[in-house]
Amino acid sequence: MFDRNTILGITLSIAIFIVFVTYSSKKAEKDRLLERTAFVTDSTKNYKEKVVQKPAPTVVSATILPSDSTNDSILDETTLEKFGAFSSNTSNPIKDVVIENELLKVTISTKGAEIKSIQLKNFKTWDQKPLILTMKSDNKMSLGFNIKNAYILSDEVIYENENNTPIVVNGNQSKSISFKLKASPTEYFEQVYTLKGNSFLVNYNINFVNLNNVIPAGATDLTLKWAQTTREIEKSLDYERRYSGIYYQYQNDDVEGLTGEKNEEVSNLTTIKWISFKQQFFNMTLLYKDGMSPKKISTIVDSKDKTYNKKFAAELKLALPSANSNLNFQYYFGPNDYNGLKKMDNGMEDLMPLASTWKIFSWMGFVNEYGIIPLFNFLKNFTKNYGVVIFIIALIIKLILTPFTIQQTRQSMVMTIMKPDLDKLKEKYKDDPTKFSSEQMKLMSKVGASPLSGCLPMLLQMPILIAMYNFFPASIDLRQAHFLWANDLSTYDAIWVFKPIFFGIDHVSLFTVLMTITSLASAFITPQPAQQDNPAMKYMPYFFPIMLLFMFNSFPAALTYYYLLFNLFSILQTFLIKRFYFDEDKLKAEIADKKTKEPKKGGWMQKIEDMQKQQQSQAASQNSKKKK
Repeated sequence: MFDRNTILGITLSIAIFIVFVTYSSKKAEKDRLLERTAFVTDSTKNYKEKVVQKPAPTVVSATILPSDSTNDSILDETTLEKFGAFSSNTSNPIKDVVIENELLKVTISTKGAEIKSIQLKNFKTWDQKPLILTMKSDNKMSLGFNIKNAYILSDEVIYENENNTPIVVNGNQSKSISFKLKASPTEYFEQVYTLKGNSFLVNYNINFVNLNNVIPAGATDLTLKWAQTTREIEKSLDYERRYSGIYYQYQNDDVEGLTGEKNEEVSNLTTIKWISFKQQFFNMTLLYKDGMSPKKISTIVDSKDKTYNKKFAAELKLALPSANSNLNFQYYFGPNDYNGLKKMDNGMEDLMPLASTWKIFSWMGFVNEYGIIPLFNFLKNFTKNYGVVIFIIALIIKLILTPFTIQQTRQSMVMTIMKPDLDKLKEKYKDDPTKFSSEQMKLMSKVGASPLSGCLPMLLQMPILIAMYNFFPASIDLRQAHFLWANDLSTYDAIWVFKPIFFGIDHVSLFTVLMTITSLASAFITPQPAQQDNPAMKYMPYFFPIMLLFMFNSFPAALTYYYLLFNLFSILQTFLIKRFYFDEDKLKAEIADKKTKEPKKGGWMQKIEDMQKQQQSQAASQNSKKKK
């Protein structure tokens, strides 16, 4: 039965859920602060604006030879002025060097010793193409530092490298690629990439070797600029954007980020230990235990431009202790796997959105961390059919909530039995609502009915439902997992695709349709009490599922499948409880007996009754003063 308290519980749950979903999925607003775009553009260009300690000569672009050019360029005065002791490195041949293991294939160019492409071998894009995290000009990384009378940008010079064939790493092997920028055979700036077998981590070392005569004594820092244009990898670009952003961890281990669907920028932050360019299921992260000082971090997104996901950029300041310094970084190029990231013990598991970033819902992350994820990991040891795993999770959660469901069902039956008495009270005190409420509470107290029994089960389910809302779209295990007609449980299961209509709807998701049907069925087979006179409250159980049909149509199939199962289990559970747990005749006799006895004082009922008496006393006092 949908008694008044049950309706109250539904209304509160709806309100909480609507606020949560609206906040989590609001669309990108009109781009503001257009000047921020200059930062990302600037991150892929030169550093002409950099102030050096000594006045630098006029900077003129150096000649860059094509890959098949021979080393026959002539060093002119402009090149000498621009690159100083490293001038000879502008004429080295440009080539691509490949290092790979069982999981990664990384291509690095000798121009700038810059990563050119990253392929994750065990993953595919949504349309089954090789998954390339970055390629061609999408990734720009540059190191800038002072040398005598000049300022060097690492991406403007061509490094020496002796590798002519791809380097393959397997098992417990570990191999490195060295790129050297030489001032002389014993004086050089070096970038080294080291890859181990079966690892998503790439060690990245920056070495300043014997550069005392090249780097001025007052040079104490270098600048790292990293810009990345991320491309569409998943089926729904809009949904992928919702779960993409820049994250960074402070020295105190707190993790923050720019995750909105609009242009965002922060500057001059305190020292961070890592920074991550994250997409829905994958990330590229730079880690440095000695700390980086962000001068500027920004994201750019254009909801109308479907050629890219988001554009990320970061400008970081690094300490340079001496002209013989070694800076040891790590890159992570891989999936957002909660278990794998947690094992790294550096806080990167916080890239997984276990709860809403809105503080009012953030505490619900513990449901995923200590409940859903351990249960999910345990069950997947027995089957890789994730549809079955979700079925078992839904069943277990529904069984855990059974005591509260029994309480809710009993409350509904009690309110139905008491309807004639409540109608009499309502008629008797129709001109005195306060007195009616007081007498109603007395009657409910006699029969042992609680005003919270109808809404409490609803409220207890909300943390679990919201936990699932966050977990399923972020679980790498569900990505491209097949079940029944759904080819990918991490995205919507479209059975009909058409041209966009109102609100941009261009498909129909079958699990969402079935979820809506079962929600309506649950409302229809559970009759409402006749005393519910408010039309808005009366029809709410039918309106809410229709609203969810449009809200959830583009949500992951795993999520709508779970809600479908939850509805089916609720219908079955309610039927079994009414059929085998409660005898309506016995319950009527029990209520009739209790109405003849005085209720036990104490608890919520007593507190509510005391409050009502106090209100009545205050109202009487005010009326008395008015008469005087």
